[in-house]
Amino acid sequence: MGNPVSKFAFLPPNENLVPEPKKKRTTRIKTSRNHTIPVLLYSEDPKNLNRTYTVIFSHGNAECVSLLNQVAKKFILATGTNLVLYEYPGYPFTTGKCSEKNCYAAIEATYQYVIKKLKVPPSKIIFHSHSLGTGSATNQAVKIGKGAAGLVLMSPLCSAIRVVVNPKVTLPIDIFSNIDKLHKIKMPVLIISGKEDDVVPHKHALELYKKIPEKYRVKPLYLEGAHHNDIELEKKRVKREIKKEKEFLENENEKENEKEKVREKKKGKNSNRKKRIENEIKKEKELVGKKENEKENEKEKVKKKKKGKIEKQRVQKKEKHEINQEKEKKNEIDNQN
Repeated sequence: MGNPVSKFAFLPPNENLVPEPKKKRTTRIKTSRNHTIPVLLYSEDPKNLNRTYTVIFSHGNAECVSLLNQVAKKFILATGTNLVLYEYPGYPFTTGKCSEKNCYAAIEATYQYVIKKLKVPPSKIIFHSHSLGTGSATNQAVKIGKGAAGLVLMSPLCSAIRVVVNPKVTLPIDIFSNIDKLHKIKMPVLIISGKEDDVVPHKHALELYKKIPEKYRVKPLYLEGAHHNDIELEKKRVKREIKKEKEFLENENEKENEKEKVREKKKGKNSNRKKRIENEIKKEKELVGKKENEKENEKEKVKKKKKGKIEKQRVQKKEKHEINQEKEKKNEIDNQN
């Protein structure tokens, strides 16, 4: 039967009406749920991806990667990053059906592809997302914990049902419940929202921002006059804020590197201290052993000396006895004469 919320949440474009993803950019991968999806890489320098950040982008519910080609090209030029697009099962040129779990499996497979096949370290990965895609991005960011560079939520939703109604608790049939996950986040989070958003009301962004642990909050970008799908029109401001976000992330990485250096230094000191203690213990043992040997040698000398003295006394006694015997014999001879 399927989740009734999914039927209304996902609006995949008709595959017959959209172009197929560019083959030179596309790799087809399998998810853990055995679905095949296209993954597209956009980069100014594909052979040197680690020179900058790599953004994994989760698109909205009525989009598909085939329609984002021009946007992707402009994005990498504006931000100086690499960009990876992936598709949700049930959308054009994929296998499988639209569902929350299938989306989570798709972004997990894409993340593994980026770190294992493209050899991009987690510290160079930013999860970027729009609208319904913020659910997949948030879930993946929470799942991996620390390590990734950051999470960007554009026009984010608290949950799918909360876009329509506002229940006090999350309902069992609800999907993409960001409101219940963001408190577990362990990486910097930037929220971008249009104040005039009439699809996912701006209050969702305000509520989600409160859920982010304070240490991971990046100053949010709330755009005056912007709606749900026209945030990119505020080019100058977005570019400036993305630059700010990149600087923030670089500072975070520098702080982490400094911490790592301190840890390594401390580890080195502890290691040196351990070696020094081990050497001191070894020397102490050698010294104790030497003293023990000296004592044994002294005892041996005393024993030998004592033994020598006893032997000397025995020899002297024997000689004296022999002399006495000689005297006695001589006296006997003298008496006989």
